[in-house]
Amino acid sequence: MEEEAIKQKENGHFIGIIGAILGGIVGTIPWILVYVYGNMMLSVLAAIIAAGAFYGYKLFKGKIDNKLPIIIMIISIVLVTITTLVVIPLFLIHMEGLKANLETLKYVYANSGYAEAVIRDFVVSIIFTVLGARIITSNIKNQIKSGNEKIDLSNSEQVKKQTEEEINALKPIFTKYEATSKEKGIMREEVVAEFDDSIRAGVQFNHLKSLGIIRKFKGKFYYSEENENNREKKAKKVNIAVIALVILALIVIVVAGSSKDKLFNTSNVVEDAYVKYEVPGKWTIYDGVTEEYIAEYGWDYYRYINNLPNTEEKEKELEASGEEDYEHSPAGLNVYYSYLEEEIKDVQELKEILETNIKKEGIENYTIQDIKTKKGYSGAECKLIEKYKETVDIVRDEYYILNDNKIGIISGASYILEDEKEIAKDVKNVVDSFEWK
Repeated sequence: MEEEAIKQKENGHFIGIIGAILGGIVGTIPWILVYVYGNMMLSVLAAIIAAGAFYGYKLFKGKIDNKLPIIIMIISIVLVTITTLVVIPLFLIHMEGLKANLETLKYVYANSGYAEAVIRDFVVSIIFTVLGARIITSNIKNQIKSGNEKIDLSNSEQVKKQTEEEINALKPIFTKYEATSKEKGIMREEVVAEFDDSIRAGVQFNHLKSLGIIRKFKGKFYYSEENENNREKKAKKVNIAVIALVILALIVIVVAGSSKDKLFNTSNVVEDAYVKYEVPGKWTIYDGVTEEYIAEYGWDYYRYINNLPNTEEKEKELEASGEEDYEHSPAGLNVYYSYLEEEIKDVQELKEILETNIKKEGIENYTIQDIKTKKGYSGAECKLIEKYKETVDIVRDEYYILNDNKIGIISGASYILEDEKEIAKDVKNVVDSFEWK
């Protein structure tokens, strides 16, 4: 015990802070998952961050003194700040199908509406962090003040003993002023003034307040005997809730690891009277795609993969000048079907028709191959790179699906050649889900 205490002092605060940061990072995982997948923020999750920071500090044998609660609080606030302003937005950007990097994040923050929403969430996050972390820091502070050299957040006997001492000290003051109901509250200063050590009394007051034993009503405080009697039940409920949240977070992590596509790549089912298919949720249908448009041209979707759209100001400049900026254009995905005037007898004939048309367009970089979809339809896939206006390359991936005298055409295209792999994957998913009714 004595050697351990000496070793902790020798390590000092710096090594302990490194451990606290690592432990706090682990503690942010439930916060991130609940926010991203549950769209919620809970102060109890901030307590988990603070607890992780404490155990990381303790694992690295940091110096235990009055600075520890401050260190834990500061690290919790810093981690929540980074998590809320950087990590969570990157998660959401990824879920929208964009590249999750700092360049994309910078662009997104340029959107005033999004920036305002993030700042609002950030303010709430900081409030919740202070409230949640105080549960941990108050416990640490009280154990340090009571002379406990080996702080342990799970030391229920120590906490229980400490709480009893605080009740014995403060309850008589509230009873003296008959402040045991919300109708007869007293000021905090009146309670603290009854003690020679006002600082210690203030700490005890705050701890009982955090337990709900001291309650606030209309700016004054009263002592709740009901909450005093039920504090163990309340503590058990809190512990159960925390454990349940941690277990839930772990389950989500496991599911995320084994079913990444299901979590991040949801699909939307699209159908009309004739066909049905699924399109990855990362693709957005263009405005103005009405039933009349679909009958003529099919469904048109867009998605930014390895690039970003221009800002509104840049779009106005381009519109005024009549210029086109292909580097900031989205990838496109089209789903179309029609009836053939002349039935194509087999896939070989289909491939010959496709190759003839491609050569007429003067395209040299292409491949054509047979395909069989998961729904059992036969057809052909055509991959090609063509020149647009002689200077711009377009990468295209097209599928032609035969079904007697009907043909379905699913294609993806982009001016960004790096989009090719992602387009190929998404178009293939649409093709395998495509079916005639």
